[in-house]
Amino acid sequence: MKPVLVWLSLAAAVVADEALLKSVPTVDLSAPTEESVATMQSALKQWGFFYVKNHGVSASLVQEQFGAAEAVFALPTQDKRNLTFEPMLDIGWLASQGLDEESGKLDTKEGFMLSTNGLFEKNASLDREDPLKGSRLKWPPVKGYEATMRRWTKELYALNLKLNDILFDAVGLQSAERGRLASRPFVIVKQLRYAPTLDQLGAGSHADWGSLTVLVTDDVPGLEIETEEGWLPVPPRPDCFIVNAGDQVDFWTRGFFKSANHRVRPSEPGKPRYSTALFAYFDYEALVTPLAEIQGEDLTKRATKEPVTTGDYFALKLCESIGKPPEDCRLPSGPTIMHDASEL
Repeated sequence: MKPVLVWLSLAAAVVADEALLKSVPTVDLSAPTEESVATMQSALKQWGFFYVKNHGVSASLVQEQFGAAEAVFALPTQDKRNLTFEPMLDIGWLASQGLDEESGKLDTKEGFMLSTNGLFEKNASLDREDPLKGSRLKWPPVKGYEATMRRWTKELYALNLKLNDILFDAVGLQSAERGRLASRPFVIVKQLRYAPTLDQLGAGSHADWGSLTVLVTDDVPGLEIETEEGWLPVPPRPDCFIVNAGDQVDFWTRGFFKSANHRVRPSEPGKPRYSTALFAYFDYEALVTPLAEIQGEDLTKRATKEPVTTGDYFALKLCESIGKPPEDCRLPSGPTIMHDASEL
């Protein structure tokens, strides 16, 4: 496919929330490829977010996955502490985070994480039938949890690959470059439970780090994205997932596809909110270089503007998240693994 670089601009006029809500596009994976490409282009240029439908993940697996998440978060606190988060592998139970650096407040959420950290090893293989195979993981004492989450990761990994194909069509990327960037993407699966409180943000304002994030939510609203007109709610839609670009795509496209800030503000008192995100990156060993096809001044304000491997970039973002300067955060390009947070 030839490059299709028709970049759209935000409307200058202020638009009412109701009209804005209807404007957040939906990519239909059953539609012709050209239609999906055009929709994703428009969405990532203007919003950094879109919905996806006909994604191929069964409703029964969605509900099974949420049941597994509820069981994990219902475990006694000591059982969850036995699964303590390991940041360098992005696995385990995380009690709380403070994503909004300006407020300094902790979020009212807890999370449990799995990752394809087996890809940190040089030239590691990946089994698309079980992307978690070969990774160092922590499994909670919940019957059936491991089997459910291995199936879930397989399905979401496959969906990310489909979305990557559309993304690459949107910038006219050639076949060889596609394989180099995303034949074995690194991914993190994060299940989240937001406490039922209305006086504090469930997740503070932040942008995601990776390439594309695929989010499935329950029926409790709360997600909002930052626009020129203010914060825009992105409520659940039946049979749809929510997808957003992360900083890696923002950097790769020189800011033409945006990594939008977003937050979670619980909206129903007394009812917890559950969501599960697949945070995808390009291949761990791939050197990601800003696209030559996109000319003009770099628009991105994210992390770095120099070519960087996904591995180095991931380490950079980890360092950035704990306040270390960039010069202290770069790993040697390649499959170096850091196992201890004290190394940052």
